[in-house]
Amino acid sequence: MSILIATDLWALVRGPDEWRWHLAPTPPLDRLVLFIATGLLFLLGWGYGYHWLTTHTRRRHIGVALALLGGGAILLQTSLLGLSRQSPSAILYERLISNQASGYFTVMEEIEDLPTVLRQYPAHMPNFSPDAHPRSKPPGIVLTYFGVRWVLAQLPSVADSWGEWGRGLRCADLWLVSLPNASLATPAIVGWLTIFVSTLAILPAFALGYQYKENPLDGWLMAGLIVLMPSRLLFTPQLDTIYPFLTLLMLYLATRTSLKEPSLLSFYLAGLVLSVATFFSPVNSMMGLVIAIFLLFKAYQQFGTGLIQPLLKPAIMLFVGSMTIWFIYWLWFGVTPLAILEAANLSRHDLSRSYWLWIPGNAYDFAIFVGLPAFLLALPWLGRRNLSPRHGNPLTLAFWLVLLGLLLSGALRAEVGRIWLMLAPFVIIIAGQQQADIELPANSSRQRVNLLLVGSSLCLMLAMGARWQVTKLEWPAPANPPLTTQLPPSATPLGTPFNHEIELAGYNLTSNDQLNLTLYWQTTSPPQQSYTTFIHILDEQNQLVAQKDSIPQNGLLPTPCWRA
Repeated sequence: MSILIATDLWALVRGPDEWRWHLAPTPPLDRLVLFIATGLLFLLGWGYGYHWLTTHTRRRHIGVALALLGGGAILLQTSLLGLSRQSPSAILYERLISNQASGYFTVMEEIEDLPTVLRQYPAHMPNFSPDAHPRSKPPGIVLTYFGVRWVLAQLPSVADSWGEWGRGLRCADLWLVSLPNASLATPAIVGWLTIFVSTLAILPAFALGYQYKENPLDGWLMAGLIVLMPSRLLFTPQLDTIYPFLTLLMLYLATRTSLKEPSLLSFYLAGLVLSVATFFSPVNSMMGLVIAIFLLFKAYQQFGTGLIQPLLKPAIMLFVGSMTIWFIYWLWFGVTPLAILEAANLSRHDLSRSYWLWIPGNAYDFAIFVGLPAFLLALPWLGRRNLSPRHGNPLTLAFWLVLLGLLLSGALRAEVGRIWLMLAPFVIIIAGQQQADIELPANSSRQRVNLLLVGSSLCLMLAMGARWQVTKLEWPAPANPPLTTQLPPSATPLGTPFNHEIELAGYNLTSNDQLNLTLYWQTTSPPQQSYTTFIHILDEQNQLVAQKDSIPQNGLLPTPCWRA
């Protein structure tokens, strides 16, 4: 599969016609080599960590290993972003301010009075422009942007540094460069925060693997597969990429204690995580549905038909936790969850995809973006032990029941499987559990088998990262003419200051059949405001006979794009 993706010999590998992924522009050879080398380095580090954990099992050893794994994950993510632009920060920035990607940044700047808008949020949702995402989501993501901007406003040195950088990056966007530095810095900070929070998914993944059979090597396998999950990497820095962390954290909190002696606090915290996730997107309720069915199967296996009594208190705490953020919002601003859901439903994408193509196409889409090796390993075994509600793996049963229900119902035909990041982590955990349950032949090494699984996942991710363009948002860079550092001898020097930023250093004026005027400007720092130059020709009576008003260089080089 990796070879087919890398060579693009068969276009159908990129999906059905109705939602086929575009090919990415060929990256420069040096960046491609660096990306592949980073992936191989990650694989080498993961393999060494697996070997090291066979003998070093103390908590501090595990902590060091996970910290290094997280560093490797961020390095891998950075090299992937660097394929399409030399500056990974530039890609993060452009994807978050672009209305093609989400539109949340624009919504943040459109809102003048946040408390008033929050009180009337359902009424405002259909009018959010220009992308459908903010119109179909609760206020969680918009509030995240507002929160980061508020913090940056309290840290002017940080805001100025990142804001000036962002202004220079998109200096030709006159609306953007007119914003204050705290606003301009917000997408950059949100982008990198998203990467770090997304990387935290390795912690609950490791914990879930460790607690399955009290074996750190199982946790190490799951953590490695989470890092290499294509959807988590390719859709950075969209906030969807933090959903795997929330899913795994919720699953860990809901399973860390026995149903015979449940920790009600853990179940409440698990519900609270779900509350945060659904406040970002209602579709994240699917993670809660999987876990609820999982707990139901688990209780049935432990208590039989008498499962109601032991499951009642954990279920209540889970529900109360899941509604906490929504209740606070309801009590504080008077907006009910139902009002938000009704407004969101008005902005749903149209369900135009054919049903019978959508079922296999979306299943394939989900499988390829979660990581095909893990997806195949997570498929239910044909044995009774894994398919029976009485004896099967409750997580396997719950996940496949929900996934098949989503596919067969056709309720989400407007979407594609790659965005189901809230469900993707279940595949990784189930695959890790099934791998731990497999009894290998005596002459087989589990370490080599696991290394092969992680290596094949890496190959698939490298091929997809280098060849597929899942987010087409890289904007052309602004004009960058050669920098003139001194006046040419033919120029007439002036040294006329216009303000503390701009000076007209000199000019050249020649005439044949027309007047040719070249102006030489100088600035000590890029102006935050976009200025227009105007040139007037006056006759002997000081009457205007001709003029030319424009942004410098015929509109190609706004003053915020100037260099010192």
